[in-house]
Amino acid sequence: MFLEIGRLNLKSNRVLDVGAQDVVIGSRSELDSLNEFIGQKGSRNFLSIDTFPKTLAAKEVYERAGYAYTNIDVDERPAPCASIWRV
Repeated sequence: MFLEIGRLNLKSNRVLDVGAQDVVIGSRSELDSLNEFIGQKGSRNFLSIDTFPKTLAAKEVYERAGYAYTNIDVDERPAPCASIWRV
């Protein structure tokens, strides 16, 4: 998803998320994809993770890529990454 967003080449560097979103990085290839997204707009503030899986707030990924990130936390979780919802 992140790479597709980056490929849209939008002029705006603002993201509005509905809900506190988590990113679960399950493998080295997923980390590589996130770092490719982070670098698409010229940022070199890459993620460095040695142990998988790893859960981060989406805010961290977007901000590393140079986006201004805002979310509307509709379920009022106490903090990003406080829990992971799986179906």
